[in-house]
Amino acid sequence: MVSTYVNNLRLEEMESGANSGTWGTKTNVNLELVGQALGYGTRAIANASTDNITIADGVSDADRSMYLKLTGGGQACTITLLPNTSSKMWVMENATSAALTFTQGTGANVVIAAGQTKMIFADGLGSGAVVHELGAFTFNGALTIAGVTTHGDDVVSDTDSTDDLGTTGVRWANLFVDAITATDQITATGFTGTLDGILGSGSPAAASVTTLGLGGELSGADNIVSRVNLKDYGEVTQALGSAGGTRTVDLANGNSASATVSASTNTFVFSNPTASDEACAFTLVLVNGGSQTVNWPGTVDWPAATAPTLTASGTDLLVFITIDGGTIWHGMIASTASA
Repeated sequence: MVSTYVNNLRLEEMESGANSGTWGTKTNVNLELVGQALGYGTRAIANASTDNITIADGVSDADRSMYLKLTGGGQACTITLLPNTSSKMWVMENATSAALTFTQGTGANVVIAAGQTKMIFADGLGSGAVVHELGAFTFNGALTIAGVTTHGDDVVSDTDSTDDLGTTGVRWANLFVDAITATDQITATGFTGTLDGILGSGSPAAASVTTLGLGGELSGADNIVSRVNLKDYGEVTQALGSAGGTRTVDLANGNSASATVSASTNTFVFSNPTASDEACAFTLVLVNGGSQTVNWPGTVDWPAATAPTLTASGTDLLVFITIDGGTIWHGMIASTASA
């Protein structure tokens, strides 16, 4: 009489009346295999693009283990869970150096990156079988994971002001929240994006910051900042040096510039003003401007259509403003012949 192995764990199913005198031995083997299916196992996969996990019929096999650590390999590999009629759950640890894709039929697959562990379930529905990633769980009570505890709908640290969300080396990609309440500080290294309700890009009523400390540059990305009072501030000055030739005042580098005219003709170029319908102005501190020929952009509109006479030995302060994106620059001299 022939035994079959059609169950999900590939245990021996003995035909009625068969295996006289060995029934107890075979039953003990089955019980041992059930224990194996609830335990830990490890095996090396092939260093190839494909491999199979096939639970052996009626004998010990690491592939049967609930927690299965996969080693070996060395390249991305697609692993087929066989047979495609076997329904089983695994906790798969990918201890190889490449990603592993788990498949059973033409349905969805699960990819486990190198060094990651996932709980997967093969539904065993034949040619169209699907491998599911089990990623959502509901607990009726508190769950504590390495110092983080769930309390109802909240996830909190088990110790006040002690634990971090992420590390300096491994950061979360995005954080989506309705509000942030901080009694101490918010640190955002290399932050780019929008802080709704903190800097006021969302509802103005939600924007309330007593002190905002910056460790670097804050870019407003050409957006409006309204109703602010400035104190103890400075403007970045771009030093254009004392060489002759073309001298470019790039407004992207600051709204203050300094230059010295010392040799040959100096030709000034203005670049990167703000958009049309926005007032954009800068000051130019020019030393010894009258000692050589100075050419201004043709877009500069001087009072009485005449460029000012510059000081040959001394400092002039010039101001330029545009409201049409640099189509016309209104130029004026604010002070002249400073020592």
